[in-house]
Amino acid sequence: MRKYLLGTTALIAASAVATSAMAQLIQSKSESGVPVLTAGMVAHFEAGIASNDNNAESGGSRDGGIVNGRFAEIYIDGVLTSDNGLTYGANVHFSTGAGESEGFPGREYIYLNGGFGSIELGNWIGADSAMMICVVCRTYKGYGALDLPWKSYIISPNTNFRGGGVSSHWWNQANKVTYITPVISGFQAGISYTPNTTDANPIDADNEGGYTDMVGAGVQWNGDFDGVAVALGAVGGMSDSYTPTSTLGLGNSVNEVTGIGYYSLDARVQYAGFSFGGAYWDDGTGGAIKGRDYGYKKTGWAVSGSTDFGPWGVELAYSQTDSASSNRIATAANSVTGSNALSIAPSATTETYKWDGWAISVGYALAPGLHWYGEVVGTNFDHAQNVTDQGINGTYLGDNSATAILSGLVLSF
Repeated sequence: MRKYLLGTTALIAASAVATSAMAQLIQSKSESGVPVLTAGMVAHFEAGIASNDNNAESGGSRDGGIVNGRFAEIYIDGVLTSDNGLTYGANVHFSTGAGESEGFPGREYIYLNGGFGSIELGNWIGADSAMMICVVCRTYKGYGALDLPWKSYIISPNTNFRGGGVSSHWWNQANKVTYITPVISGFQAGISYTPNTTDANPIDADNEGGYTDMVGAGVQWNGDFDGVAVALGAVGGMSDSYTPTSTLGLGNSVNEVTGIGYYSLDARVQYAGFSFGGAYWDDGTGGAIKGRDYGYKKTGWAVSGSTDFGPWGVELAYSQTDSASSNRIATAANSVTGSNALSIAPSATTETYKWDGWAISVGYALAPGLHWYGEVVGTNFDHAQNVTDQGINGTYLGDNSATAILSGLVLSF
């Protein structure tokens, strides 16, 4: 078999021109006609502009730009099946985006499938992400809506805002071991273990940081009632420690801060081309100094509805997140005292950061493998500063209201 696979490499390259026009996967097949290797590519181009009305950094200016390569990747998937029914393979994907903030993270993992379920080994998402029914994640009516694209044009005034329509640990990609059960009466569950890593997820800046000994788990149920498809999911994760990039600025190590502790509840109903979904998540207080109340509480919810008619797709989405943090007052106190000790209780100086966003997305299938999309996204950042912090740091302008208009093309073959 190894000799045959090496011999098919030329077939993959030779067939690229012939198949790309039809947006079909490039495949090499065994002598019996079963696909063995699959190669493909996703290319992406987007342009957008935003009005950031109340942000001090933008001065009310319009912020436009062009993104080339968001979600773009080259991938090769190989799969074989043994005589005893074991299916085994590997996925190797390469990001082609220009910079971490724009491109899909690369991935490389091995998987084993059988009657026992599935085992995945390597750099990939865990069971919590796999079981999550994300109602606003990279939808293909548009191409992301509240999940990611607006962040290229709309300014977030402060890293304490949880400005995203999904739990911050969605798509939490890193080297890990994952087990997912087979589907039993509509139920499927999974569990993952990540030993120690700096988060390999550039998709969402809210989630960057380091953690140790993380366990993620989730369960999903799918059922059909006379054409009404219902999906329910519950996922969560915990770790020994967690240090986000926006940590208190006090030089804390992962051993000095609380770990991840989050959960998300999701639901979706589909009928006759219509889809409706909702989600609630609680990101916990990961990253706070152990034994101290630094108000890292972050919660959020989202709803969405979409429909398809012919080559067209339309989606509406709304999301809201609430965060509370005392790290600015803590940083100021540390610069004076030279230690983590504060003379003022952090619970008395907690600031709140509320974000809400809406999106209207339209997509159109221009041709096989060629997708156009347009989106309008509106967001509002509302910061409430307490009197104590204002006296120490001065008035902080932490608000922004903005609207972005963006459009792009996605080519997959």
